[in-house]
Amino acid sequence: VPVTAELPLKLLERGLLAPGLLAQIVVSKYADHLPLYRQEQIFKQRYGVHLGRNTLCRGVELVADSLQLITKRMFEEQLAGGYVQLDETPVQYLCEEKGSAKGYFWVSHVPKGDTVYHWAPGRGYEHLKRWLPEEFNCIIQTDEYVTYNKLNEDRPVQAHAHCWAHVRRRFVKAMEMGEHPERLRWILHQIGLLYQIEKRLREYNAGPALRSAVRQSESRPILNRLFRLWDRMFKSGRIKPKSLTGEALAYALRQREGLEVYLDH
Repeated sequence: VPVTAELPLKLLERGLLAPGLLAQIVVSKYADHLPLYRQEQIFKQRYGVHLGRNTLCRGVELVADSLQLITKRMFEEQLAGGYVQLDETPVQYLCEEKGSAKGYFWVSHVPKGDTVYHWAPGRGYEHLKRWLPEEFNCIIQTDEYVTYNKLNEDRPVQAHAHCWAHVRRRFVKAMEMGEHPERLRWILHQIGLLYQIEKRLREYNAGPALRSAVRQSESRPILNRLFRLWDRMFKSGRIKPKSLTGEALAYALRQREGLEVYLDH
């Protein structure tokens, strides 16, 4: 008696959207920034195929549902690694009450690793703690947004690192506006030396012991020089607090502890 092999598993039974087409729709939407209405037009005009936006939307939802276990595992592995960067970025979405509204993608990222997006309708602390576990033993790195400081108070983490790129950006903006060019040029040169040290360590493929030794002997003195100067400038009374330089100084000084975390880790 002839035996018919079982068909391979499909995301959608008795549907038009085969796995290859689903992959094309999702990649086009999220990697190539083609919204579904544009894809609908492309399928119609280029291929003579009508795939309505409702059909395409159901396909995206189907793929998203099927990938939840994978993204959950990716996030668990991020936290298990001991170091994760957190941020949030706004995104417009449709809701029944308001029509178009602003939501947020909360982002968790590991350098040279995965990036995972967690959607929420706001950027308050109640949204952040909804997708983070009650306990996780991580070094977190963030900008100065107050919600992340609340996280550190509510769920003590291994360390809370801040970002030198955010600090540098503010001094660059102040110099571009012509404020205190000599001082700011020196400050940016010192920050550049910190970046050069890290570049050299990466090129040497340095391990933890060498990184620690170099950061303590070379990077820490630079940080000490910077913070001494920033403190003097801030307290001198010659820098207007509301100027770009004044705001950059206050921003850096508030975060000293977080900016020094990488020296010891």
